[in-house]
Parts: sequence; C-alpha cells; structure tokens
Amino acid sequence: MPPTPDPRPPTPEGPAYADVALPLALPGPLTYRVPESLRGVLRPGLAVVVPLGSRRQSGHVIRLHDGPAPVEGLKDVLSVDDGAPSLPPDLLEFVLEAAAYYFAPPGEAIRSASPKAARRARRAARSATGAAETPEGAAEAVEPDVPPDPTAAQRAAVDAIVGATARGRYKGFLLHGVTGSGKTEVYLRCAAEALARERSCLVLVPEIALTPQLVGRFRARLGGAVEVIHSGVPPARRRDAWERIRSGDARVVVGARSALFVPLRDPALIVVDEEHDHSFKQEDRFRYHGRDMAILRARRAGAVVVLGSATPSLESYRNARTGKLELLVLPDRVTPMPLPAVRTVDMRRRANRIEEWPFFSRTLAEEISAAAGRGEQAILFLNRRGFAPAAVCAGCGEAVSCPSCAVAMTYHKTRDALLCHWCGFSRKVPDRCGSCSGGEFDLVGLGTERVAAAVRSLFPDLRVARLDSDAAGGRKAEAVLDRFRGGEIDVLVGTQMVTKGHDLPNVTLVGIVQADLGLHVPDFRAAERTFQLLTQVAGRAGRGDAPGLVVLQTMMPDHYAIAAAARQDYAVFIQAEAPFRRELGYPPFGSLALVRADGLREEAVAAVIAEAAAAAKLPARECGVTVLGPCPAPLVRLRGRFRHQMLLRGPRRADVRRVAAHVVRWNASRPARSAVRIAIDVDPVNLM
Repeated sequence: MPPTPDPRPPTPEGPAYADVALPLALPGPLTYRVPESLRGVLRPGLAVVVPLGSRRQSGHVIRLHDGPAPVEGLKDVLSVDDGAPSLPPDLLEFVLEAAAYYFAPPGEAIRSASPKAARRARRAARSATGAAETPEGAAEAVEPDVPPDPTAAQRAAVDAIVGATARGRYKGFLLHGVTGSGKTEVYLRCAAEALARERSCLVLVPEIALTPQLVGRFRARLGGAVEVIHSGVPPARRRDAWERIRSGDARVVVGARSALFVPLRDPALIVVDEEHDHSFKQEDRFRYHGRDMAILRARRAGAVVVLGSATPSLESYRNARTGKLELLVLPDRVTPMPLPAVRTVDMRRRANRIEEWPFFSRTLAEEISAAAGRGEQAILFLNRRGFAPAAVCAGCGEAVSCPSCAVAMTYHKTRDALLCHWCGFSRKVPDRCGSCSGGEFDLVGLGTERVAAAVRSLFPDLRVARLDSDAAGGRKAEAVLDRFRGGEIDVLVGTQMVTKGHDLPNVTLVGIVQADLGLHVPDFRAAERTFQLLTQVAGRAGRGDAPGLVVLQTMMPDHYAIAAAARQDYAVFIQAEAPFRRELGYPPFGSLALVRADGLREEAVAAVIAEAAAAAKLPARECGVTVLGPCPAPLVRLRGRFRHQMLLRGPRRADVRRVAAHVVRWNASRPARSAVRIAIDVDPVNLM
C-alpha cells in the first residue's frame, strides 16, 4: 500500500528564533523570529538587518534556538546584511567570552571585532583620502633583508617558541630582553616557522607610530603574507585586509590592540610586543586589555603566546615566576655596545642648573654640545606636552581651569592659547584674574614646547623637532621619525612617544628632563610606570656602533624607581616594589575592579555610587573582597560630568568578578532612564 500522506504542513528547516547582538549599549542580545525565507540560512556570526523601533539596524546573530518565545509579538529578522562582514565561529565565541569577562554589552564587543560595512567604508575612504592615494597599510616593492646571525640567547628563545608551536598546544612565554637585545628578530624567525607550517601569526604593538617600522621589517623578511591593522588604516583598506586575513591570503598580521579581533586562520603564534604598555587597555565601552585577551585567544586556539618587554609588567613577571608563563631572557644587546651609561643629576642643587633655563642642567647642555660636535643625535624626554602646565594668578594663586573638567589648562605657545588636554576646550590667557579682580597670570611649569625653546636658545645652530601628540599626532609621527633617522634633526624632544621601541642607531645621548614627574600621580602603579618609562627611553641611546649616555635629571635621586632605572636593573626595582604591592593586596598579588558613576549633578552621582557600594558590601564580605570608597574620582569632573567611584579589591579574581557581577545586576534593576551612568572596569589600568 502506498504510504498515508502526512496531514501536517511541512516544517521549515532551521531554528525559529535568533538572538541578535546590536552595536549598542544594551545589556544583552535581542530575540527575533526567523522568517521561513531565512530558515536554514542564518547561522551564528552572520550579519543581519533587524527592526529596532521605527528604524532598521544591522547586528550579528549570536544564537539560534527553537523557543519558547521570550515574549509575545516578536518581530522578524528582515534580511542578511551583505554589506557587513560575518564572524567565523571561533572568533565569535572568543569575542563573546571576552565581553562576558569584562561585563561588556556583546554588541559593543562585536563592533570592536568587525570592520565597517563595505559600502559605507569605501565611501568614507574615498572622501577622506582621495581616489589616487595609496591607503596606509597597503602592501608596498620592499627589499628583502638578510637575516643576521642570531646570538646564543636568541637561538635558545627561538628554539623554545618554535618547539612549542610544533606541538600544537597552548603555551605562554615571557620574553624579557634588555633594550636592543633583538626581540624583534626572535619574533621574525618564529613567524617564519609558522608560515612554513601554513599557519598564521599575529603581532600586537602598543602604538600606531611603531607599526610602520615593524611592518617594514616583517615584509622585508616574509613578503606579501603580511597585513597591517590599526585605527589609522582607512576603512575600505581595513575591510580588504580583513577579507585577505579571513581567506588565508594574509597569514601574518601586525597591528595595534584592535588587530586582536581579526579572523586569523589557524593561528600558531600571537606576540604582544612591549606587553607592559598601558596602551593595550581600552578605556571606554568594551574595556578589554589586549595583552590578557591575547592570552585567552591563544589558549582557545591552541596557539603559543609570547609577551615581550625590556620592562615586563609585574603581573606578567609574577606569572613567569609562578609557572603560568615560561621565562626566556635576552640579557645582552646584539650590537657591540653595552647598555648606555647613566649619569644622574640632582636638580635640587642650584649649582647644577643653568640660570636662564633652571630645568636644564649644565651637564645635559655640555653633553648635547659634545654629541652634536661628533655628528650624533640626542633625544630629550619629558612626559608632558605644551609649553606650561598652568597659568597661575600672581595675586591669588588660582590657576585657569577648564569649565568642563576639573583640571588646570595647559598653555601652548604655538597656538598662544590655553588648552584642556581632556576635552579639547581652548581659550586665550585672560588679561586679568576674575577671582581676585586684577592679578596677572604667570606661566608655571614645564612642557615639551618649553624644553624645545630652551634647546633652540642654547644651541641656535642645531635642528630641533618635537614628537608629541600636538606636533606629530597620527601619521605625522612617522614622518618626524623618518626625518630623524635620515639625519635631518639633531635633537628630538618628546613625550612617551619617543620611548616606544624605536631603533635609532645614531642616537648616543638621551636626556631625561624631569625623571620624577610621574611619581606624583595618585595611582599605585606610579613607581612601576616611572621605572618603565625611564628604562625604555634610556634604551634609545647607544643602539648603533657608538656608546650611549643617559643624563637623568631628578629632584628625587634616592627614590627606588629612579635609582633602579639609573642602574637599568629590573630585578632591583622588583625587589623594592613587590613588598608594597603584596602588603596592600594590589596586583599582581590581588585583583581589582573599578566601579565608576558619572552624571551632570554631583549630588546625584554621589548618591548612586553610595547605593552601589551598599549593594556590594554583603557579597563582598562573603567573598573576602574589600570595598574601597566610594569617593570622588581623582579627576572628579570630566567633559562636564561628575565622577565618583569605588574599588573592589580581593586576593582572587573570581571573587572580585563575583562581587562586580552583583553590582552589574543591581545596576540593571535601576530605572532605564537614570541620569547617572555606571561603568565597570575589570582589571583597571587607569584609576584617574
């Protein structure tokens, strides 16, 4: 007998509902019905168009399921978004895990991992760069290099890393190499081995200014397999690079922290160069740390991660000491010259200063003159831009402050204006003080503009330039560095931009103008940052065939961070710093989460953060977590919004996150239109 027909209508294949993450500050995905036309078509990671109120919104499917429906009357997914990239399953899972760890909206995290839609990106690129320009990041006719013979320490490091990648399992290394020890050569050789096995490699650097030099070296060694990803790459070019990486045509990616989210195929090696650098931490929205997420991505992919630095973070160094990372050491420079000599100048003694320019020591002036006489170059470092940090009334002592931020405004001589470095507000220096009705203003303090002016006054025949975000922001920084490498500049004055891994063989002198400047910041990492900055900038000297010298000017020559930097001795610094951290339970001996409230009315902000602290105290007691605060933030007003905060501190990260999760749930229960915002920063780097 023929089979009896089934009276039920055929059921479309595929799940009936889709959870879609939208690039908005929503706590989670929204659920939509999958229409019959898209059943069996949708998959996690695919970009789709959905209705949101009266408009259409692009988002990404993160989950498909068969219900039951969370609410009645769900709207349908409208279509697949062909103009937006889809995310491979492994990348989607990584992004969602990272978002969950940092309590970030999944849509915000996916937006970080996804280039702009192709049509919009190409229009933006044409209007921004012009059709005839070659976009930054496009592959360039680079001359192949000849690999140098490795040192014994380099060879041992390469063997250890390559051996781990061959095993195809996760392994973490800390490559601790003094400045000029050839860490990049280790990365190049390990990347070449990954390519030989038809696997991929990712190299993260902290600053865009570092990328062109590093990309050039990788392309000279590895050819067209290298792609570059960072915020300076035009959107259309970034989308093309994304497609090359996803297809496997590009298997080596060099970039800033956002490159962490490219769709690498079968990664074997992830490198985080200058892993200690705080630029790896995203400070808003999706507040991830690129170094820590590189470890997570390598672990998920069964890849090897290498964290490289001359001044490792205390967190990474402790992980190496406790066996979470394997420590590899490059103790010597690859050039014939040793680390530069350091001469400390005590600026408390007036006899050491030049009368006209009291922030300039006679020693530094003499050494600049001597270096110039030998045809060599100098770097002067001061981590403060502008001409003077404040305009202060000579009558009442009040500084001109920003109307939107609780900071004094910095005077910039090139603009003849006061500028707020937080919100960008600018104004002229007032003729008279409004507070005391008549006082005139003095320009107080020191910035890179004033240092450059002093050098030009003392040495009118020398060619002087600045490298800071005012004089050489974005792409201009590489142009300044190219002129410096080409010998067109004798003295380069700069902020921390000059400390970043630049290889400048003709620089034999580094002058550190105010070595103790960073010690006066209300942050438990102040000494660590000071030591790292001073050691890194000192390492720019003597990288060629001539010996280097560092002149370190300070009012605090006996401070352990400055004394250790003068000796360029990481072990001495760790021995002095670690007991303080251990006693107070700060990282790396404990974990932190920062809870910050901000709003337009300070009393409302204070009330909300007090409620958040009250909500956290019971679970904190149960978990052994300390609630520090609440209190006004060190920078209490920023861009017109008042800021109060509290700090969760505990010996175990899981417990700190458990209390933070309780605060997240409490925050979700508040009125949706509250005028006060709450932000959670897990493993914060900036406490200001």
